Amino acid sequence: MATNAWDGHEYDAVSRQRFVVGDLLIRLAGVRPGEDVLDVGCGTGELTIKLAKIVYPGRVLGIDNAPGMIEVALSKAQAAGMLLLVLALLPLVCSFSAASWRKGRSWKGQSILIRHLP
Repeated sequence: MATNAWDGHEYDAVSRQRFVVGDLLIRLAGVRPGEDVLDVGCGTGELTIKLAKIVYPGRVLGIDNAPGMIEVALSKAQAAGMLLLVLALLPLVCSFSAASWRKGRSWKGQSILIRHLP
């Protein structure tokens, strides 16, 4: 298995626009207090922490397969006083049929939001 060497600090430095889109997706999802959220590919936890503040006392589980991302996410969660926010390093295998992937190019369709309605 290849090592996933994402650098969370470098990612944050170039991802401000992505976070703006993420904020919009959070609003469109209409998450509410008391709900539980799974953030797959949580990266550095920027949106995960925002979700945790919105859904409290609900729970948020953020998972990512890059140690460098989870390291930054844990640091941010601790700094925000989110000691009960769960962030986990898990190997992920995902298929995004609506997104396109090209070798040497960035992934198009970078933010995918799935909302489960009971």
